[in-house]
Amino acid sequence: MIYIYKKYLMILILFYFSCGDSNTSAPPNNIFGCIDNNACNFNSDANINNQSDCSYDTDDFENCCDLSDIDCTGLCNGSALIDNCGLCSGGNTDIIPDECVYSQGCALPENTFSLYGGDNGIYTNSIYVLYNTSEPIAGIQFTLENATLLFPGFDGVLTDDDSGFSVETGNNILIAFSLNNSTIDGCGILVDLILSNFDLNNNPELNNIVVAGIDDNAQTLSFDYINSCIEGTYDCNSVCQGSAIVDICNQCVDGNTNIENCANDCAGIIDGPNYEDNCGICDADSLNDCTQDCAGVWGGNSTDIDNDNICDNVDDCVGIIDACGLCNGPGYTCNTNSSPTEGCSLPENTIYLSSNGSVLFNITNDIGGFQFDVDNATVYSVSGGEAFNASFTVSANINTVLGFSFAGSVIPSGCGIITNLIFNESNTATGLSNIVIADSEGLALQIEYANYSSEYSACDIDQDNICDTIDDCVGIIDVCGVCNGLGSVYQCGCNDYIVCWDDSQVCDINDCPIENTNHFPILITETGESTLFIFQDTITSFQIGDQLGLFDENGIIDDDGNLGLILVGTGTWNAEQLNISAISSVDLSSLAGPIMPGSIDGNSLILKIWDISESIEYNANYNVLIGAGTFDGIFSVINNIELINQE
Repeated sequence: MIYIYKKYLMILILFYFSCGDSNTSAPPNNIFGCIDNNACNFNSDANINNQSDCSYDTDDFENCCDLSDIDCTGLCNGSALIDNCGLCSGGNTDIIPDECVYSQGCALPENTFSLYGGDNGIYTNSIYVLYNTSEPIAGIQFTLENATLLFPGFDGVLTDDDSGFSVETGNNILIAFSLNNSTIDGCGILVDLILSNFDLNNNPELNNIVVAGIDDNAQTLSFDYINSCIEGTYDCNSVCQGSAIVDICNQCVDGNTNIENCANDCAGIIDGPNYEDNCGICDADSLNDCTQDCAGVWGGNSTDIDNDNICDNVDDCVGIIDACGLCNGPGYTCNTNSSPTEGCSLPENTIYLSSNGSVLFNITNDIGGFQFDVDNATVYSVSGGEAFNASFTVSANINTVLGFSFAGSVIPSGCGIITNLIFNESNTATGLSNIVIADSEGLALQIEYANYSSEYSACDIDQDNICDTIDDCVGIIDVCGVCNGLGSVYQCGCNDYIVCWDDSQVCDINDCPIENTNHFPILITETGESTLFIFQDTITSFQIGDQLGLFDENGIIDDDGNLGLILVGTGTWNAEQLNISAISSVDLSSLAGPIMPGSIDGNSLILKIWDISESIEYNANYNVLIGAGTFDGIFSVINNIELINQE
């Protein structure tokens, strides 16, 4: 059944009869004040002008008002207030104060409908349809869900006598249209609906909403339905029970708006541009903001003229310390045409290979590890120097030298000899390259090789009137003839030592290493890339003289890139820590370069042992203490080996 609603207006005319003398009238109320609406203190209720009471501020209208005189719309001396519904109403807002149902409609996002229970937000037998539109509405249709729609009530713009709309309901559908081209604008209560069969478990909702505009084609407007805010009110950002408010600058702030409440800046101007810098100066000019001095004090006067990150008032040298340790000195105290033989004569953060094989250094940081290549020479062994004093493990593989500490000790910053190199043949080395020196944290230092020309100015640190670069010993020669030595270096004295087949020096011939018989001959050439495997002296599964072969089961075996088992490293066991560098392959074929055989990164180490006393080759299982046990270009430490007979 379809109900056609018509609301008749009963006009109640009240006649007022006054009695008494018709010539008698009450005197008007005289209200004095400023009636100039351009004045700061314009009084709209005044009927007698008192021009002297008017005040003006032509530069800044906001200065006309104290903050307490600006209403919630930002109007000076305005009457709009935040009402009990949480909305800015009254004054010039066109919103009725404390009419929360009406206000809830005006708090909706534009072009939306919502429902509000007719009993203070509780859904019973009546419900309000709220709306907020940005376009004039000429027709509406919607379906009500979860309740039975009987007929419209008496509240809302649709059923207002002056609306010009006809409202029809049936089958839970409401249709409203204008008979005289009237439209609905703005926001508030659209219509009051009378319900039955209300579902207590499901709140009513609107569906199938169709809204028509007023253009020639009866354009359909886009409207959404949102759930009502039955537990309270919408804030100015259309959030139910939200905390956003309209501030004195008439903007919706706080809540979830990500907009801060405007306030006075440091100069007292509302939402002004001024700010206070770190020195307490209030202005809007960022060019004169104070800065920190080198001590971190804002506006301080500490300087750092030499830019060494040390304030001049505590700097040992405002300038540059030369190679001889003098502040702003000449860098030398004598002249020579020979290369240096003492590290302290080097420039800071450089190393140098002397003609006698000593690796000199002058480095300002503690040294946690080092690696370098010797150019044009093969290193047989290494000994002594600050690396020995720091209990470093130092090894040499062909022309590569590596040194580090398992215990985490360091070579102290300063200058001297890192280590001494012993060559298989006469010293043909021309220098050092691929230098990597790390600090105590393992971070690479910026270290360069010190290149010298034939003419060189040097220091004389030990003041022996011999330039340090040609001085046999910058310091003191000990009783064994060792510069800055410890005295009797060997237990058998300074001279009663034995030189072994490998030129190593021992007191007992039985301490000489067993000469390599090359059961595992290396048949490939060095590529410049390798992985270091360190076998600790805790290993007891083989005897002195046994040989170790390091294989990659799936390495590159030739310059065509074929894969297979390949020997990439070998060494002889002497019952002490053994360091073996395994050759890594290099494939430059993608750049039209060569393929160099060796191990492939990521492959696992295959270990074989040659028992020299039994002439038997064993496979071996091993335990990795540190590292991955793979060919990774870094290193692995092995502390235990188990031999496996191949038969």
